Amino acid sequence: IEEIKQIIIEHCKDKNQQYQDFIRIKIEIMIQQNPFKECSRLFQELYEQFYSSNQLQEQRISEFYKNENLPSIQILGQYLFNEQEQQSLFTDWPILQNNLQNEEFRTIIGDIYNQNNCRIPHLERLLCWFPDYLKHYNSLTQNLFYGSGPIPVDQRYYIAILATSCYGCDYLHNRLSQQFLNIGGNIEWLETGIKYSPPKIQQLAEINSKLAYTPYELYKNPHIISVKYIQIYIFIKKKSLLQFGWQKNELMLAIFILVFYHGFSCICLALGIKNEFDLEKPEEKGIKYKFLDFNQN
Repeated sequence: IEEIKQIIIEHCKDKNQQYQDFIRIKIEIMIQQNPFKECSRLFQELYEQFYSSNQLQEQRISEFYKNENLPSIQILGQYLFNEQEQQSLFTDWPILQNNLQNEEFRTIIGDIYNQNNCRIPHLERLLCWFPDYLKHYNSLTQNLFYGSGPIPVDQRYYIAILATSCYGCDYLHNRLSQQFLNIGGNIEWLETGIKYSPPKIQQLAEINSKLAYTPYELYKNPHIISVKYIQIYIFIKKKSLLQFGWQKNELMLAIFILVFYHGFSCICLALGIKNEFDLEKPEEKGIKYKFLDFNQN
C-alpha cells in the first residue's frame, strides 16, 4: 500500500492525468472485484485518501444483465471466508454449489484472484453462477497455458488471441493480450499483427479461419468430428503445416486452443461481457499496452 501511495504522489507531482486516472481505475478494481474483505478495506481507505472527490461506482460488466442480478463478489467473499460457514446466514448468495465444498471453492477463487492481477474478472464472476463448471474451466485454462506441452507459453497465448480475433471478441482479446505481455510476449506481435510473428505461427491463419467459419470443410463426414481426420487434412495439404516445422503433437495442442477460444468467444459475446475497466481501449488512454501490476505486492 505504501509503495502504491508513492506511485500516486509521484504522478500527482508530474500532473500526468492519464496515469492518475489509470491508477485510480486499478484501485477501484481492487475494491470492487476483490473477495477478500480486509484487502478491499485497505484499498478503500487508499481511495478515500487520494480520490475522495470521485464517486466510487461499479462498472457494468454485462450488456444484458444488471450488476445486481449477478453474483456479488463481496457477498461471495463473506460466504466463502466467514468462519461460521453457515449458508443460511447468506440468503443473498443464491448459488448452488452442488458437489463443490466451501474449502475447494475458496481455493478456486483464490487461484483466480492471484492469476488475474488481484481481481475476480468479469467472465469468472458470471461463471460463479455455475461453481462446478468454474472449477473445470479454471483447471483447464491453467493446464492449457502452463501445463506440460510442446508449444512455448507465449505462443500458446498468441494462438488463443488469434482465435478470439476471428469472432471479434474484444473482451477475451484484450485480456489475453495483457496476459501475453505479462509473461514477456513480443509486443510487436500485437501491434503489427500475425505477419510479425514467426512463420510457423503464420501458417495457422488458414486453419484458424476454417475452424471458426467453415469447420465442415475439415471433416470427411460433417456429422462426425474426427481429430484423426484433421491430422490427415493437414498432412495432405499442398503446403503442409508439417513442412513449416509443426509436429503432430504441437498441432493437436494448437487446434485445441483455437477451438476452445472460438467457443469461449461465443460465450462471452452471448453473455454480453464488457471489457475489464482497465483494459478498455488502452490506446485511447495514451498508455498502450502498458499495465500496472499490483499483484507482486
